[in-house]
Amino acid sequence: MSIGKSKLHSSLNYFGQLRMYSYVDIILMMVAFRADTMMIVSCSFMWFGFLIHLEWQHRDRGRLVWPVWAWIIPWIAGIIIHPSAFQIPIIATCAAYSLKKRYRWIGLISWIINGGIKAWMVAMIPAPLWGIYLVGGLMCLRNLAGDMRDGGKDSAEKVFTLPVALGLKKNIPFLYPSCLVATSIIWVCIGGISFLWLVPVFFIQSLTYNLTPR
Repeated sequence: MSIGKSKLHSSLNYFGQLRMYSYVDIILMMVAFRADTMMIVSCSFMWFGFLIHLEWQHRDRGRLVWPVWAWIIPWIAGIIIHPSAFQIPIIATCAAYSLKKRYRWIGLISWIINGGIKAWMVAMIPAPLWGIYLVGGLMCLRNLAGDMRDGGKDSAEKVFTLPVALGLKKNIPFLYPSCLVATSIIWVCIGGISFLWLVPVFFIQSLTYNLTPR
């Protein structure tokens, strides 16, 4: 492989780990609950810090390893841009979720922890209480769909997620993308956002979903 192709491959590998298909849904969610620009920027840094920290902890096969500063800097930036007491539980739940492959009991409830991350994020805005519970519930279900998507892989790698605990031994690939589309539509509906926003959102989701090494 030439140097140019090698660098491109590395760049796409790192970029894919940032899951832009999920990030655009996060942006829609923040807009739906009337987050201002600085709040969105702050939460974006917190979100990418979480993803990079997750990859730094998991070191999955086929994914390049991030340096430690790559997740520390985004978290610091997010706190500086918009300091909030809610960033404490955000970081705590992010750190807990990253241990899902190390501790079986965390793997079993990791879908709930992941929903909590997004619930704490909208609590920062602050979203109304019903919105916090809605986000938490929907994101719990969507992350559980992600665990079902990876059921075969997780079973083979002895990752004790709820679907694996219930006996799932194969991947169900279509479930998570369907839930992703559903949550994006829900944010548009509850936020009174123009449905035209879904055009670029769905385009980015379809373009970037398969860039994440699995």
